[in-house]
Amino acid sequence: MGAVVLHLAVLAIALLNPQEKNEAEALLRKMEDKLSDAKTLQIRIEGTSKSSKGSVTMKSTLYLEEANRMRLEMEVQSGTDKTSFLAVSDGSNLKTSGKSDPTNDKSNGPYQNDTPMILNIPLVHALIRTEILFCANWLEATADRNAPIERRRMPDYQNSRMGKREKIGNRNAQRVHFTSFGRGNPVSVTLWIDVETTLPIKRELRGMQGVEDVTTIETFSEVKLDGKIDPAKFELSKEKK
Repeated sequence: MGAVVLHLAVLAIALLNPQEKNEAEALLRKMEDKLSDAKTLQIRIEGTSKSSKGSVTMKSTLYLEEANRMRLEMEVQSGTDKTSFLAVSDGSNLKTSGKSDPTNDKSNGPYQNDTPMILNIPLVHALIRTEILFCANWLEATADRNAPIERRRMPDYQNSRMGKREKIGNRNAQRVHFTSFGRGNPVSVTLWIDVETTLPIKRELRGMQGVEDVTTIETFSEVKLDGKIDPAKFELSKEKK
C-alpha cells in the first residue's frame, strides 16, 4: 500500500511540473510573439554587470520596423573607459561600427553584410532570452562576413518555471525563471513581465563568464509598439564617416 501511495505522489509531481513549465514557456512565447508581430518596436534597456573585477554599465536603445529595418545604439562604460556600438539595417544591408564586446579589443568593426532574410524575429528572441550585449555581439557577427558560425548561433532556454507575482514600482509583475544557453556557460535568468501588458520590465542574469561570477541587472523602459519611428534611423548613409 505504501508503495502505491509513493508511486501516485511521484506521478502527481511529474504531472504538475510540466504544467508549470508549460505555463511559463507559454508566457515567454506570448511576449516574444507580441514584440515580433508589432509593426514597429522601440525599447530602451539600461543595465549593470558586476563581478570581482568591478562593474560595467550599459545604455541602449533598439528600434525595429517591418521589412527587417533595425537600429541598435549602445554605450558601455567600465570605470573611466567608455565604448559605443551601432548596428543599422535598412532592410537590404546590415552595418555595424564600434565595439559590441567592451572586453575584446578586436571587436570594433566596421562590418557590413547583406541583411538576413529574417532578422528582427530572431533578434527579438535574443532580446528576451539573454542580455543586450549578446544581441550586439550577434548583430556584429551577422554583419562580419568572416565571423565564425558559432557567433551567429541564437540563444535558447530551458527549465522555464513561474515565480511569484510582485510589484515593480506601480506595475504588477510576474516572475519567470529559466536557464539561457548562448555561446558560453548556461545563465540563470529571472524576467519580470508586466501582467497587464505582457511586456518586459526587468531582468536579472547570473552566470560564469570565464572564471568570473557575473550578475547583470537590466531594466526595460520606453517600450513602444506600433509607434512612429523616424525613417532616418534606418538609413545607412547617415552612418558614413
